[in-house]
This record gives sequence, C-alpha cells and structure tokens, in this order.
Amino acid sequence: MDKDNENKESKSVSSFFSKDGLKKFRSGCKAFADKQAVKVLAATMVLGAAFSGSMSGQNKASVQDTQQSDVVYAITQQNDTLCSIKTTQMDSAKHARLQNLVNGVCKTSTGQDILKSLSQQGTTIGFQSGISAIGFYDSKTNSITLNESQADAYLNSNIVHEGRHSVQDRVGHVNISVNNNIASNIMISTAMEADAVANQTKHCYELRCDGDSTAWNALLNQHKEAALAYESGVKEYSHIQDAQQRNDSIMTKTFKAWHQDSQYASGYHVKILQYHNNIVGKYSPEKLQKSTKLFQTQINASDLLVAVCSGNTNHSYAGTDGSILTTPETFYLAKNVKQGIYNYENNLKTKANKEDYSTDNMYVLGTSTTFDGSTFEITENISSTTKSLQSQIQSKSSTGNSLQAKLKTQQASNTVKAHVQSNANSVVR
Repeated sequence: MDKDNENKESKSVSSFFSKDGLKKFRSGCKAFADKQAVKVLAATMVLGAAFSGSMSGQNKASVQDTQQSDVVYAITQQNDTLCSIKTTQMDSAKHARLQNLVNGVCKTSTGQDILKSLSQQGTTIGFQSGISAIGFYDSKTNSITLNESQADAYLNSNIVHEGRHSVQDRVGHVNISVNNNIASNIMISTAMEADAVANQTKHCYELRCDGDSTAWNALLNQHKEAALAYESGVKEYSHIQDAQQRNDSIMTKTFKAWHQDSQYASGYHVKILQYHNNIVGKYSPEKLQKSTKLFQTQINASDLLVAVCSGNTNHSYAGTDGSILTTPETFYLAKNVKQGIYNYENNLKTKANKEDYSTDNMYVLGTSTTFDGSTFEITENISSTTKSLQSQIQSKSSTGNSLQAKLKTQQASNTVKAHVQSNANSVVR
C-alpha cells in the first residue's frame, strides 16, 4: 500500500462517525426494539452501512423549489444572538424547523458551547430523508445531517451529540487510522462515542432542570445507562462544592456508563474489525507488505482521553490518566468478536506477513462467578496474577476478603452482563 493509498484510506475512514449507523443503532435504526437479539441484528445491519461508501454524493436531500437562507441564528432566551450556523439549502418550512431546533439547543450552557464551536468551525447543518439514523456527522464535508422524519425531541440532543463529534474531529483531531493497530482503533471509536453521549446527556439534563423533559425522556430510550448514571451522579457528587470538580465527577461517571451497554459498544468493535478486514482484503500482498506503518501504531490512552474529553478547552473532565480506557469495564470484547479478530490476525499474517495481536490486552466477556455476594466477569485474557487470585477465591482461601479487593481492581466492579448473541460469521461480513 503506497502513501497515497494510506492517506486515502485514512481520510475515507475519517467519516467513521458520519455514516448511517455508527453511534446510532440506538439513535434511530433499531426503532427502540425491546428484544436484545433484535437490537444486535439492527446494529450489525445498520453499522454495516457505515463503511459502505462515501456519504458525499449519495442519498442527498433534494433541493426544494422554494429556497431559504443558508444560515440560522442561535437565539438565547434573552433574545440575544449567540452565533450563526451554516445550513444546507432547504425550503422555508425546514429552515423554520431548524431555527427552532437551534434555539432549543441554545437553552443550555452545554448546547451553547456546542453551537459556538460549530459556528467557529464552519460546520453545516441540514436535513435528509430516507436515512435510518437520527443524525450523523460527516468529517469529509464538515457537516451534520439530521433525519427529517425524526421527532424534534430526538433531533434537539442529536445536534449536541453530532456537534461534539465535530469538535472531536476539528479540534481534537481524533480519528481512526490505517496506521493504528486494531485495539487502538477500537479504543478511539468507543471513547469518541462515550464522550458524545456524555455531553448529549448533560444537555438533556439541563433542559429537564429548566422544565423541559422531552429531550430527556427521548434520551432514556436511546442511552438509558448514561442517563441514569448522570442523574445518580448529580446526587452522589452534590457535596462537592467546586463546580468544575463536581461536573468532572458527573461527566466521568457518565462517560464510563456508556460502556455498560456491551451490545451497543460491540457494534463499534465489529465495524473496526470490518474496517481492518476490508483493508487486508482490498490490497495485494505486495502493497500490504510494502506499507511499513500499516496497523503498527499503539496509541497512548492518556493522550486519547485528553484529546477526546477536553473538547475546545484545555481541561479534560475525565482527567489525564488513560487507564480508565483500559479497564475490564471499558476495554472488552465479546467472544464472537474476539473470534473474528483471530481470523483477521491469521489473514494479516498469511497475506502480508504482518502481526497485529494488540487485542490480546483486551478483556473478553465470558462466564461469571460469584464470591461474597459480588459478581465478577471471567475473561479469557487475564494476567497470571488474576488467575491466581481467582483460583484462591474458588478454593475459599482464608484471605478471601483481601483477595476480593485486589481482584476488583483488575476486573469489572460493575459486570457487563449483556452479550452479543450472533456468532462471528454472521457479524463479520
């Protein structure tokens, strides 16, 4: 793979979060299905569209005969103009709708921060029909597209969500890369989504405190784990007098909670796997072997955390210790995804004589065991120390209490219970 092809691949995947499905099998396509199996199926189907070609030039919303201004203004509740936002061409009815949506976002401090960033970055907002997602951000065009068929209660917070992805891209310069190993790309994709949902949740909670619960109720259908974590965090950290420290604690709790929905997170793992498989399958052995940087970079978790969680500020609400991205609660794989990665590793070695065993450091969801009333997830990738602790616990060692405490630092204190139900062959296409 020559340099031009590497750049092309890296640039094409920069729209990783702009396609119909990523971040959104809850954000729209699954239609809030109740059954877990349906959720997984919807995830794999919609996420599959995420890497199937560029959004630019495809399924563009038709330009109406009656055009309206290509800008809307963010108006505060005090009738002050906060900023202007670029829009695509649209008819007057859609323009009025978008104006109302932007004004709704402008009601919270979180929403205002996002809108000002969009204005400064020149990000465009528009509507589109016939898409499964509530909305998406396209890095290639620096644009946010909203599903015009969705209710405003969902579109309101989706502007904040996709706006945060725009900030990650334009300010944090965080993105998937062909140079990164697969574990790094998985970590990037999940960290970006967790951060976007955390900011979306904060905005919805602020609206609720202002007397408008419509966006909050809609969020509960999309990201219940994050919403409940934020709500409980407000109570849990109410004693912290410093406002920034209190906000940091709540946001970090919400960021971590996003990973609790392992079926949702696994959709991202699958798409990263498909991305790596597509590159291996697309290029000849000669080109793959020629690329010395392909899948070789291991990102620094602390640098990633700061870049994602700082937004357009110099302060990361989640701190600077990237170890929170490598815990059993955040750095895990479903068994079927891990099996698919085994296949990828073998194909990469056979075709390109390259190695990418980076996911050997990730935890694998498996069976659970109980000790002293606490449930621990048994993973397939556990250190010899952890294995020793588990063995002693299972033999009812007299030092069980201290061992339990040590084990909690190495495995999930809040066990991720859901598992992807489909097998590797049905997920990796």
